[in-house]
Amino acid sequence: MTTSLPVDLTEAQIEEFGRELDAIRDEVFDSRGERDRQYILKLIRTQRSLALGGRVVIYAALFLHPAWNHALAGWWSCLGVLVVGIAMLAVAKILENMEIAHNVLHAQWDWMKDPDIQSNTWEWDTMSPSDRWMYSHNVVHHTWTNVVGKDLDVGYGILRVTPLQKWGWRYLPQPVIFVLLMLLFEEGVGAVDIDGVENAVGADSAVIVPAGARHNVRNTGHVPLRLYTIYGPPEHVDGLIVKTRADAMATHEEWDGLTTE
Repeated sequence: MTTSLPVDLTEAQIEEFGRELDAIRDEVFDSRGERDRQYILKLIRTQRSLALGGRVVIYAALFLHPAWNHALAGWWSCLGVLVVGIAMLAVAKILENMEIAHNVLHAQWDWMKDPDIQSNTWEWDTMSPSDRWMYSHNVVHHTWTNVVGKDLDVGYGILRVTPLQKWGWRYLPQPVIFVLLMLLFEEGVGAVDIDGVENAVGADSAVIVPAGARHNVRNTGHVPLRLYTIYGPPEHVDGLIVKTRADAMATHEEWDGLTTE
């Protein structure tokens, strides 16, 4: 059966759908208990053990390098142990992102009243701070889920992942772009303040600062933020150095088209 998108529901169908969701919610709420508490605590211990153990195993692989010239040293043993360590770290990251932090930040575990597992205090090992992730995901994404132009998770502005996105020639090399994003993705999140208005930015963001606007760039994440700045058109002669903004505003020499490079 083929269904055209988007699907239009009647008021009665929407109300019935809402009642079904409420019933599922009530059933889940009533089933919560000690078994669930033990599950999340065990899962967190497992994830942290894998994260620590993976790093230890990776370092252990260095002692199996052929340069050590002992009985266990060799390329196969070194690479084999290295792959095991990488796999442990990969599983730890998957558990942290998808099964622990994602659900904790959805307030799924707030009912336990555990101060260490609360949506308003939890932090995780990712580029985006928890409060910003909660806004972009819990508020924006879940308010406008799969709505093209509203939900940034739909293609992240560079990929076509649904027929609701208008096709264009720029999407033709997507298979190659997928690979390049995987290999060359530059991560980092920040905020650009322009005349007192905060604008969240991330990978592939571009910000235009109007002439004369007071602006500042802040790193709001946990990893270095790489920023490329383009000034144009040039306003002053090359090599001009001024100590204060007032001096710069009082200097009127226009660029003569010459550079030192």
